[in-house]
Amino acid sequence: MVPPDPLDDLDSGWDDEESEEPDLDDGWDVAAPEEPEPAGLTPEERAARAARAAARKERQRAKAAEKAARRSERKSMARARQKSKAPREPSARPVKAPVVREPRRVADADPGPAPARSPEASAPTARGRRDRQLIAWLVVALAIAAGVAVFLWKR
Repeated sequence: MVPPDPLDDLDSGWDDEESEEPDLDDGWDVAAPEEPEPAGLTPEERAARAARAAARKERQRAKAAEKAARRSERKSMARARQKSKAPREPSARPVKAPVVREPRRVADADPGPAPARSPEASAPTARGRRDRQLIAWLVVALAIAAGVAVFLWKR
């Protein structure tokens, strides 16, 4: 016989602490309270729902059949139009005579005196005047922007 171990009789206190704390695995074996099952459809409601679905499918089939009939009608009308048209002959284009140009020679090219311009031709057009005004405003805006930038940079 083996003598009893004196350490077995000592109370370490660990068992007491374990019994005080709830076990994490507790509650898994407990049956959950039964929830009332959701009320299903009655046979009349099911029949009404099936009838509505069948009616919806029938409307979709009828709509698709009408659409197909319109498409085939348009197709046949287009074919009839193409058959009724006589094939066109290409229109006769006037034949242009080729223009023969002689190459210019640099030695022969003497521009002579420049033609005198009239005072009206030398006056700026309205568009040229607008372009100059636009450029002037852009230069002013650029100068102001540069001044603001330098002011903010020095600050």
